[in-house]
Amino acid sequence: PIVLFSKKMGMSDRLITLIFINMSFVLPYVIWLLQAYFKTIPSELEDAGRIDGCNRFEVVNKIILPLSIPGLVTTAILAFLLSWGEFLFALLITETETSYTSTVVAAMFATAVADVSYVTIIAAGVLAVIPPVVFALIFQKYIMSGLLSGAVKN
Repeated sequence: PIVLFSKKMGMSDRLITLIFINMSFVLPYVIWLLQAYFKTIPSELEDAGRIDGCNRFEVVNKIILPLSIPGLVTTAILAFLLSWGEFLFALLITETETSYTSTVVAAMFATAVADVSYVTIIAAGVLAVIPPVVFALIFQKYIMSGLLSGAVKN
């Protein structure tokens, strides 16, 4: 239904359509992860901030947000990886070669009828893997602290 709707609305072959589709599938996952993470932040910290004279905005900005950075970064990385590896809608929505995503291009290389060397297929796969790996390496410390938070009760 999503593909038919996007084609009837004239939204096929546009990357913004893929962004909205991926966002609609990843958003519940993100909300679920962040809800579980925010429950691990003690409400006593919010109360202490209010006692110290912070308003609600300052409590969120100065107390809750710095404590939630590992969870936010971990969730952002996992959402990015889910969207980056998405293949089905990218294959069905995109029609021209200029709007193909990296997963569709790699699949086109792998299933080409013409003589495509394995070196080309491997090069396409390596190029498709570089951005998520770099992204994960940059935020590696946040990933581990975000995944392990709430694992041990105080």
